[in-house]
Amino acid sequence: MRESSSTMQTSTKSPLKKQISMSENTEVKTFNPDPAEKMPKAAVLENIVEDYFKKLQGLASCCSALAHGGNDTANAIAPLVGIYFIYNNGPQPMSDNQSSKYLFMYGALFMSFGLFVLGRRCIETIGTSITTVEPSSGFTTSLVAVFVVQVCTVLGMPVSSTHCGVGAVIGIGLIGGWGNVKWSLMKNVALAWVFTLPATAIISYALVKIMIAFEYSM
Repeated sequence: MRESSSTMQTSTKSPLKKQISMSENTEVKTFNPDPAEKMPKAAVLENIVEDYFKKLQGLASCCSALAHGGNDTANAIAPLVGIYFIYNNGPQPMSDNQSSKYLFMYGALFMSFGLFVLGRRCIETIGTSITTVEPSSGFTTSLVAVFVVQVCTVLGMPVSSTHCGVGAVIGIGLIGGWGNVKWSLMKNVALAWVFTLPATAIISYALVKIMIAFEYSM
């Protein structure tokens, strides 16, 4: 009986010892990606295409600046041109040859200065906050905004390049789905668009009233 029990004990212990010895000798293999492994062709082509569009975005930015100067800068400088002309010639119709080029240069200079000083936040909002913009989609939005603004400029319609750019960015974002656009931010932008028109009208009305009252008091 003792021999049989001893044999049973050795038989029960031997598999455990065998398992321990196997686990000790087993090598743990870790995954080390091969740096020489090539990327999928689709990913490589996508990167190449996006690199080309990065260069084309410089051309699109030049076109945007041209459209912006032809419409937005003209809108901003138009009241000053009218005041300057009335001050020199009195209230009469103004021809194209009578407009001062120096005033246009003044408007372009300070529009550029405002862009460098305060334009960063608006650029970040349109470029990164509304939706994800890649070089290819950024190039598309710029061209669409330029086309709309240039058509309106030819027709003599004052529009906003910023509004056109935001609309183009929203259109690109909607390709990825309704949830791909940050609508909470767009709600604030839309409210700003709505309230700026009456706000500026009220402020300009109040300032002119104050100036007229000051003139009559003298």
